[in-house]
Amino acid sequence: MKKIIKGLAVTCTLMAVGFVSFLGTTTEAAAVQSDSTYSARYYIKGDLNMDGKITLADAEIANNAANGYIILTDLETKIGDMNNNGVVDKEDAQIILRMALGID
Repeated sequence: MKKIIKGLAVTCTLMAVGFVSFLGTTTEAAAVQSDSTYSARYYIKGDLNMDGKITLADAEIANNAANGYIILTDLETKIGDMNNNGVVDKEDAQIILRMALGID
């Protein structure tokens, strides 16, 4: 299966889950088989509510997780862990906030 994203071909392997990078955006790709059809899901790094864009709502989720108000799933942790240290912390929340505001 190939998905064309911003002019690049990304090939997903059946049942493979991992991070792929293209054009400076890190995205999680998961390919799954269902009734002889294939589908792929792509998650934007920092998009914690998974609505397809990084907004203030994502920064709020990261901030709440960093302060211990909510517990993220493993997938949400991977998506929100901007500095790749294994957890969503205040630094991640700040990075997501800056992205949402267009500062970075």
